[in-house]
Amino acid sequence: MTVQFGTIGFYEAMAEMLNSDPTWAEKSGQLNHTMVYRYGPPVDRDFVLTFRDRRVVDPREATPEDVEAADFVISAEADVWRRVFEGDMNPTVALARGKVKVDGDTKLLLKNMGAFKYVIEAMGRIEFV
Repeated sequence: MTVQFGTIGFYEAMAEMLNSDPTWAEKSGQLNHTMVYRYGPPVDRDFVLTFRDRRVVDPREATPEDVEAADFVISAEADVWRRVFEGDMNPTVALARGKVKVDGDTKLLLKNMGAFKYVIEAMGRIEFV
């Protein structure tokens, strides 16, 4: 199924994919965090989801309260997100070059980098336009 880039449908597809993936269940371990993906123009939207008990739960468009309460807010311009999800840009390099910014506990993010990297890889497997 093809979904629209920069929409809640993309994140719902990601949650469905990961929740049926036994490798994700193994990699996610004790991951219990809320994450916001912030898109710059022309999308200009925030999406929130929670990683809990080896599942991705409650993906939705984020409210200001969701953003404030999130463990991590990961921000990038829409074209950067597209390039990351298409596999044309390495997310670690994008982070190092300041094209992707993270608000939150960086040590915690790095500690769970294997799981978060797997999330990005899964997003790259979603068919989108």
